Amino acid sequence: MKNKKLISILAIIIFLIIFSFIIFFNNFSLLPKQEEIIEICPKSSANSIAKNLKEKGIILNEKAFLIYLSLTNNSTKILPGRYFLNNKMTLSQITQKLVSGDRIKQKITIVEGATRKDIAKLLAKNNLFSEKDFLEKTQNLEGYLFPDTYEILPCETLDDFINQIKENFDKKTKDIKDRVNQEEFKKMIILASLLEKEVKNYEDKQIVAGILLKRLQNNWFLQVDASIGYVLDKPLKELKSVDLKIDSPYNTYKYKGLPPTPICNPGLESILAVLYHKDSDYWYYLSTPQGKTIFSKTLEEHNLAIKKYYKQ
Repeated sequence: MKNKKLISILAIIIFLIIFSFIIFFNNFSLLPKQEEIIEICPKSSANSIAKNLKEKGIILNEKAFLIYLSLTNNSTKILPGRYFLNNKMTLSQITQKLVSGDRIKQKITIVEGATRKDIAKLLAKNNLFSEKDFLEKTQNLEGYLFPDTYEILPCETLDDFINQIKENFDKKTKDIKDRVNQEEFKKMIILASLLEKEVKNYEDKQIVAGILLKRLQNNWFLQVDASIGYVLDKPLKELKSVDLKIDSPYNTYKYKGLPPTPICNPGLESILAVLYHKDSDYWYYLSTPQGKTIFSKTLEEHNLAIKKYYKQ
């Protein structure tokens, strides 16, 4: 009787030793070190995570991992993300990484002045989303894809990513939208997109915004080269005089008023430059190849500036 009891106690002790060994020394495998990127989607269950880790060779035993999570009260604390893990890590180290959110941050930066096409190419280049799909889903969003750095979350769909950008736009422009009506805000974004492509610094943008608004009020042609560059998909420096004759509503030399849509996605600075535009005696402006803005009060002064900076 005593022998049976002793055997039972020994069996329990051996089991606990073995289990503890598995729990705390997951890296006892004689296999060479193997590092994997493990992707955990939002709302993944502990069971599915354990199965994934086992299939990738990161842990030796799913049940041991699940028991460890339970014992440490971490079963529901694992954060979604992409993680670098290897098969030499202990269960404690693996769990700590997963619950602390020490994940790989996959980020993408949309720069001020980027067009939908620019963003689509960037996403495709980084193997994130299809260029074609992005363009199809953002047909009416030129100007509203707010320039910023975005983290692409694990298992995030293209729709999720676009919504993330739209929400950021709404957040960053809320105070501005509260001050103007919807139609005025749309015009602001179009004007801001022109400024983003034409002018470099904030003070000059404010003055140019005032010039463009004055031209609109006086029924002048806006004569903005950047809108032609947009429809022809050409950089400003590659535009030729023949391009200014293209028959398009984006040709502000041929059609009065604003272009039908924004020509890029402007940053907050350009949007604020429209809101806080500066009135002046100037009617003309010219951006030099060095990025300096030359302002003129008369057409004669403007033509002299063109001759000086572009026809020497």
